[in-house]
Amino acid sequence: MNKTPSVLLAVFACAAAATAEPVVPGEFTDPTNLRKATEGLSTGWFVPPEGMKFPYVSTYYVTPTVTAGDKVTIPFYVTDWNHSKVRFGDDTHRFTMRLKCVGPDGAAVERELRDVPSGDGAFTLDAPGEGEYDVGVWAVDAKGRESHRVWHRFRVMNAADVGVAKRETYAMVADDLEAYEISNEGDLGRKVLVDAETVGDADVQDVKPRDGAPGYTVFIPAPGGRVRAGSTHRSKIVYDEGYDAEAVEAAALKTLEGLQRLLDDKAAAGFHKVVLLPGTYRISAKGKIRLPDRMTLDLNGATLKENGFAGCGALMVSISAVRDAHLVNGTLEGDYYEHDYANSEKNSEWVNGFGISGSAMYCSVENVVVRDITGYGGGNGMGKGGANGGYTTFLKGVGKYVPGLLNARDGTLDASVEGCFTADYVRLPDNADRLQVSAYLGYQGIRTRQWQLLGCWYDKDKKFISSETLFQYRVVPKPAGAAYLRFTEVNSSAKVAGKDDLNLTCFNVPQNCEVKNCTFDRCRCVGYAASAMKNMLFENNLFTHSGESSAKCAFDAEDGWDQMQDVTFRGNRCVDNPFNSRLLTCAGHNFVFEGNKCGFYFWGRTYSPCVRDNTEVGTATFMCDGRNRSGYGRFERNTYTGSVSIPGGRTYGGWEHVLAGLSFGGDTNLVFSFGAASRLRECRFADATIVSPSLVSACAIENCKVKKPACARWLGVVMTGGSMESLHGTNRFDRCTFKGAVVAKAERGSLSVFADCAFDACRFDGFDGGSVVFSNCVFKGSSVCGRAGDGPASVEFADCSFETAGEPAAAFAACGVRNVAFRRCSVTTSPAGADMVVSIFDLKPGNDGVKGDVVFEECRFGPGVKCAVDVAKAGQDASKRKEIEFTFKANKFTEKGVSPVRNIMPQWKVTRVRRGQK
Repeated sequence: MNKTPSVLLAVFACAAAATAEPVVPGEFTDPTNLRKATEGLSTGWFVPPEGMKFPYVSTYYVTPTVTAGDKVTIPFYVTDWNHSKVRFGDDTHRFTMRLKCVGPDGAAVERELRDVPSGDGAFTLDAPGEGEYDVGVWAVDAKGRESHRVWHRFRVMNAADVGVAKRETYAMVADDLEAYEISNEGDLGRKVLVDAETVGDADVQDVKPRDGAPGYTVFIPAPGGRVRAGSTHRSKIVYDEGYDAEAVEAAALKTLEGLQRLLDDKAAAGFHKVVLLPGTYRISAKGKIRLPDRMTLDLNGATLKENGFAGCGALMVSISAVRDAHLVNGTLEGDYYEHDYANSEKNSEWVNGFGISGSAMYCSVENVVVRDITGYGGGNGMGKGGANGGYTTFLKGVGKYVPGLLNARDGTLDASVEGCFTADYVRLPDNADRLQVSAYLGYQGIRTRQWQLLGCWYDKDKKFISSETLFQYRVVPKPAGAAYLRFTEVNSSAKVAGKDDLNLTCFNVPQNCEVKNCTFDRCRCVGYAASAMKNMLFENNLFTHSGESSAKCAFDAEDGWDQMQDVTFRGNRCVDNPFNSRLLTCAGHNFVFEGNKCGFYFWGRTYSPCVRDNTEVGTATFMCDGRNRSGYGRFERNTYTGSVSIPGGRTYGGWEHVLAGLSFGGDTNLVFSFGAASRLRECRFADATIVSPSLVSACAIENCKVKKPACARWLGVVMTGGSMESLHGTNRFDRCTFKGAVVAKAERGSLSVFADCAFDACRFDGFDGGSVVFSNCVFKGSSVCGRAGDGPASVEFADCSFETAGEPAAAFAACGVRNVAFRRCSVTTSPAGADMVVSIFDLKPGNDGVKGDVVFEECRFGPGVKCAVDVAKAGQDASKRKEIEFTFKANKFTEKGVSPVRNIMPQWKVTRVRRGQK
């Protein structure tokens, strides 16, 4: 007799007992998990040495400017290497949190918080004296391992110095227009909406000249009054008689140059704010307006209008390598309709509204409408201005690697540690006080098996100074007297480490900048495109009708740039964007999204995102490429109105993204799609469709359609109503409760184990050659039912109890019986219940050629049970090929004289083994 199900139960139990680590059923770290669950998905499976299992720290938005006398708050998130609180609900880890604050005179103040649990926390300190400060935050775990240090910069100012004083403000006057050859009468175009998909010649035959100077009329297709995406190629422009394009461009160039001279002159004269006269300033695309240092350009409701041109790149307003520069209160209007696309290369993608770049610090764009932009509405990135000159590379390549791990206490090398490789001494540049270890430019990304490196600093004689956990791409200050750096990385070999393209670098990126209360309307390629930033805030912005071409995004944190770090999004909205009405991130570290009304799309290169308290989320996709690339993800208290997908990448290496403590449901039929690298914990789903919920614990699933739970690991789940589709692969359900649900059928070749589960008024719907084990389960008014035509299946009930009501406990088509076993089970029946335990039906001739076994061993049958098996053969032909053997060993029937099998077929065999017999 085939005893495969019993053997499998033993395998689960033995594997769990063999491990020294605590086992949490349903986790990928559970050693009982069959590796089949991750076959083809894990190309980077590894466990680093204990010394390299660093805790992780990230920060929330650090207020850049603090008024003297106020408090300074540095909020943080801390977790262990495994991110156990989110992934496993394990809140036992404690940390010592440390803060170092370095003032303008180089003096340092240090703070410490002890016994800090995983999760959110904050340092709070009185604002120090006026000046600029660098503050670093890090964690030390119970084993003395330090996280990397997250460095931020803030400044303390007297209240009177915050903002621009009236005496420092210059209000533009009419005489400035003539003096600087500036025109604010550049509103030469008007827009006419046409109720058509495409504007034709007949729609513009009766065009009337606009009032005033010769201009032009743009006829825009707008069926039903709504401007459609792609109207750039379906609209028409009619120029008034006498319109001189060359003269208009010459005037636009003068206006551009005049505005720049005005700003530069007033900055030189000691003014820090220039307020423009109202009007439309048509500017040429041949240059850009560059905001001077400590200068606010107040548009005062005016519009900067880009004159139409042919070209793939332009920038209207530049905020680069300056401090305290601000663009406020007006409109930037591009040449979306007037652009000469036919004679422009590369789809005109890099025609931008404004840009924040280089070492810009404490800068902002606020209350600005950016509309009708040919390419990107706004953007930010690295720049060549600033103290370090540009994309500075101190050293390309770090030389030879040797096996072993550095000792964080004395800088010596332990060559016996496997999986670690240490670079040779790297000479540090004398002219740099900060640096980072990372790839250079191009497509960046992780270069080793984990982001963290263990670094040791040495003096000019290679004498050890101190150690520090480094994080690729994150800037660290160079300690005083440091002349050399060595670091250890986790990798597969010294040869691979030598090719990982790590460099010593230092990039100039915008820091402590803000984009607030802005509208990005009809920006053709991207509403806003980001590629490098630090502690940047996007707050209360609207992205609409943007992203119809090229990148097709409302907001796009550009692919490949790990220089995007510690970025916060609050209160932003995405409305009516044609393709991707979502905030999209393709790379970067520690994006925090709070209180937005937007969809989300995160590629797996987005490291450690936090998404919480967002409403009207719409569609969300949170990719997970594993510990190596994606790290942990936190998704809390969001309200979704569309579908949610958390697909696992092919390299996640046993690391999962988690949805925890959330509630989903309502009038909208939500669709959730999950990959093998996703986990649901303590969530509630109602009236939803859930696809591939693999790792689920302590969740409530109500009236949902559960589809394709392949390789599922469920723990403590309550499923009420609804249905579960076919089970594929290897699945395990521990301590789950099913109420009034239709449970999935077992597909051919699958193995599903239900341990300590309860079924109340449920139906297990079909077997097609799969294997199912029920261990210590309770069935009340529930049936385990096969289907006619099922392939031979193996089903075992061990230590289960049944209370039947109306139907037998189980029913199998004859051809679907391979191994059916009841071991140490008890069966009772209600007055209205069936009087048999198992019904065998569908006796049509079969050709499976597989002998069937039905075993009852040490079972107890209560009152009302007249037989263990009943064969329902009415109107059906007996199979001549199917052989089934029934074995009854040491069973106890409450009622006397009961026949174990009723209506047995002549060719079937019944064996009764009493207690003590062999």
